Amino acid sequence: MQPAIRDWINGEVEAIPGKTMPALKIVTRDYKNLYNQFISFGPLVRANGLGAHGTSYNIEDFYDEAIENGPRVTWDGKSYPSLADDVHACNAVLRFATVTNGELAHRSYKRMEEKVGLPLTHLVAKDRNVRVSYAGLQTLGDVGEVLGVHPGLRGGGDARNERQSEEDGESESIHPLHLIAKERGVNEERLAAVFRPGT
Repeated sequence: MQPAIRDWINGEVEAIPGKTMPALKIVTRDYKNLYNQFISFGPLVRANGLGAHGTSYNIEDFYDEAIENGPRVTWDGKSYPSLADDVHACNAVLRFATVTNGELAHRSYKRMEEKVGLPLTHLVAKDRNVRVSYAGLQTLGDVGEVLGVHPGLRGGGDARNERQSEEDGESESIHPLHLIAKERGVNEERLAAVFRPGT
């Protein structure tokens, strides 16, 4: 145990990056394309995937689909999903987030299954085709999370909010659209139309 904290900045200890001082990393800046980078999503996210809360998931196919079908920006001979417009940015978040893309939620749970050794993908199995767009959200306003990979969502459970049935002692999965419709006082069929597969 170190009896006293010695500070490299005062010359009390040798400056060793990552050990006695913050780690250092060389970053290359392409200043002529700084604005282009600001309005583009990627490209490292395509190769590295996304993640949060201890899990991760790959997005290569969705990234390529966003370039092919969605708004894109092209510079230096390469195309990227666009973040140039506020709606483009909103749709990028919705397209690649596990709470609004059922397939990515499934991939994230699958990765977590490998980590913890427990079955988890059943939590989003019925919602793998769910895709949420900004235009779809506008028809109903703020409807909260649709799917989820974070245990803190929806009152301590995942977005499916598994419930214990007193009659038979079995776990019952409640569909997130049912929960949202009940919370917001919205017709469930109207809500389901907003979150239909492929939107």
